[in-house]
Amino acid sequence: YAYEDALAHFQRALAAKNGSISEPVPASDSDTAAILFGMGHAQVALNQVEEAVSSLSRAFDYYVESEDVSRAISIAQNSHSTVLIYGLRDVIARAIQIVPPDSIQAGHILANHGYCLGITFGSYDLAQGAFDRALSIARVSHDTALEMRILANSANIDGFHLLWQSCLAKSTAALELAPGVNDPYPKIRAEQQVYLASLSANGDLETARTHAGEIRSAGEKLRDAVWLPRAFYYDIYLFCITGDWSSARQINDQGIALFPTDPILLGQRALLEHQVGDVTLGEDYLRRCLNHRDAETPTTGVSTSAILARISWITGKEALFEIIQDESFSLLSSSPTPSRFFFARCNLALMAAQKGDVQLAGELYPALFQQQGTFAVTNEMAVDRLLGLLSKTMNDFDQAADHFEQAAGFCRKAGYRPELAWTCYDYADVLQERDGEGDRIRVMSLLDESLAISSELGMRPLQERASSRRESLEA
Repeated sequence: YAYEDALAHFQRALAAKNGSISEPVPASDSDTAAILFGMGHAQVALNQVEEAVSSLSRAFDYYVESEDVSRAISIAQNSHSTVLIYGLRDVIARAIQIVPPDSIQAGHILANHGYCLGITFGSYDLAQGAFDRALSIARVSHDTALEMRILANSANIDGFHLLWQSCLAKSTAALELAPGVNDPYPKIRAEQQVYLASLSANGDLETARTHAGEIRSAGEKLRDAVWLPRAFYYDIYLFCITGDWSSARQINDQGIALFPTDPILLGQRALLEHQVGDVTLGEDYLRRCLNHRDAETPTTGVSTSAILARISWITGKEALFEIIQDESFSLLSSSPTPSRFFFARCNLALMAAQKGDVQLAGELYPALFQQQGTFAVTNEMAVDRLLGLLSKTMNDFDQAADHFEQAAGFCRKAGYRPELAWTCYDYADVLQERDGEGDRIRVMSLLDESLAISSELGMRPLQERASSRRESLEA
C-alpha cells in the first residue's frame, strides 16, 4: 500500500518509454499499457480520480485495439473505487460488448455497469436488471466474492436512491459473505451502507458505531486517500450527533493532522465549534474549509454545503447564503445522484426557513416529504424538523407541529441529543406563534428540555436562545 512510491516508479517508467502522463492518447505498446494500468491503481488510491480514469482508459484503448481482450476486461472489472467505476462508465459499457457472455468476468463488469446505471435518475430498474444478471452468474458459478461485490454495489445504489431498508438488507447480506472473500473494497462499501442506513432509517447508533470502527480499521490498513479521511469523518460524526464534543475534537485533530486540507474535516470542525459557541475558533476552521473547497471530490461536495447551511442557522448570519445557494442549485441542475439531489434540497430548505422564503418553502416541501420519518445524515438533521421549518415558513402551524413532534420522537429514541435540543426549540417557537389551547404549557416544557440538553452539552448559542425565550415568556 505504498501508493506514493508506486506512482513515482510508474511515472519514471512511463517517462523512460517516452510516454506522456497528461496527454490522453492510447498506449503505444504493451509495456506502456501495463505501466498505465499500474499507475491508474496507484492514482485512485491517492484520490487522483481524473488522472486514474485517464491512465486506465488509455490502457484499455490499447488492449482493445491489440485484441488483448482479457487485459481490457481486467480494467473494466476493477472494483477498488466507486468513483473510479463511474468515471470508467464508457469503458465498462464497451467492455460488455467484448466480454464472453455468462462468464465470471461478465459478472464483474455487469456489477460495475449496474452501479453506473443506478447512480443516475430514472435508471434504477435498468441497474437492477444488470445486478440480477450478475447475481445469476455468481450463484451458478458459486463465486462468493462476485456475489458479495454485486450486493455491495447494489446496496450503494439503494442508498443513492434513499431506499434505506433494501440498502440495509443488501449490505448486511454482503457482509455475511465477507469472511470467505479476500477483497477489502466491497466489504468497506457494504460497511459504509450499513452505517448510513442505520443512522438514516433506524437511528441505530450502536450498529453505526460497530461499522464505523470497521471502516476506520480498513481505511488505516489500506492507507487509501478516499476511505481513510472518510473513516475519520464517520467517527467524528457519531460523537457530534450525540454531543460528545471532546471525543469529536480528538478524532478530528487526528484526521486533520493526516489530511490538513480536507474540506470536510475542516468544515466538520467549524460546525462543532459553532455549536458550542467558540466563534473565533469556528471561523478559523470555516475560513480554512472555504479555502480548500476546490479539493472536494464529486462524492463529498454536498457535505460542505450542508455544513455551511447549519453554521448559518446557528449563527443567524446570512453571509454564506450565496455559496449555499450556488452550490445547491448547481447540484440540482447537474448531479446524477438522487441522494445528493435530496441533500441539496435540504440545504435550500434550511436557507428558505431562515430567510422566510414562502415560495421556495412551498416548492421544496413535497420533495422532502418523501423522506419524512428519516434522518438526513449529510445535513445532520431530522427530515421532519426540516419539514416543520418549511411548514412554519408557509404559516401552516398545525402541520409544522406534527412534523416537529415526529422529529423529536425520532431523535429521543435515537439519542441524537443536539438535534433534539434544536428541534425542541423550533417546536416551541411554532407553538408560541400558534398560541392554541395548551400551547403555552407545552412551549415551556419544550424550552425546558432544549435548555437542559444545551446546558449539559455546552451548546451556548442554543442555550442562550432558549434561556432568553423562556425569560421573555415568564416576564
